[in-house]
Amino acid sequence: NFNIWSRTCEDEPVFSSPNMYIAKYTGGKWSPTRAGILYLSTTDGKVQIWNFEEGDLIKPSMICSVAALSIETMEYIVCNDKEHF
Repeated sequence: NFNIWSRTCEDEPVFSSPNMYIAKYTGGKWSPTRAGILYLSTTDGKVQIWNFEEGDLIKPSMICSVAALSIETMEYIVCNDKEHF
């Protein structure tokens, strides 16, 4: 699972994800265009997309299988002012 902490509340996380996945998290990035979207990479080659702006927070909004191996890094590539990949 993963936790999200606040700088103003150091006693406990403001969010703790449920522990329901076998794969471990290898990294994460907040969306550069939407503050409530979190992308997490995993050891089984998937990217989990968590939407804190809407939906239930029991599971990711979407899981994308992008590799056969562990994803070790993620990076946004800006093509122009309106596109991010």
